[in-house]
Amino acid sequence: MTIGENIKRIRKEKGLTQKQLGSLCQMADSAIRRYELGKARPKLETIHKIATGLGVPVRILVDKCGPEYELGSQPAISDTSRSGSGYAWDDWLHANNIHFMKYKMNGREGMLIKLADTKEFHFLTEDQTKQLPQLSIEQTRLLIKAMSAANKKP
Repeated sequence: MTIGENIKRIRKEKGLTQKQLGSLCQMADSAIRRYELGKARPKLETIHKIATGLGVPVRILVDKCGPEYELGSQPAISDTSRSGSGYAWDDWLHANNIHFMKYKMNGREGMLIKLADTKEFHFLTEDQTKQLPQLSIEQTRLLIKAMSAANKKP
């Protein structure tokens, strides 16, 4: 399945036209059409806009769309308020305005993370992301920023 097919499927389930979805996302309906037809691939920021316009979490929009859209595995979390469903960690991050997707930067695999409320993007290596699950949301945000700074080219 492609991200365009997911966009189209969810849009139709919601009873929206491409023009209506474009309005909700503050983008042209022609862009929605290009994504649905697979003629263009949306950037991370655009994926978030479309997910918000459709009223679904990003993980639903990118579900089964290939390794470039993988949201990562579910780390073990000791806090029982964050455990339970298979998507507990993803849901917790999403609820705290932290969105992420698998990404490659400077030849290294990792995660591209967006702090949605501040519209900041950060790249963390796979090893760095493994350090995040046991922290509070405030600690997680600070650690993401600190780790990301070390990954930027001088």
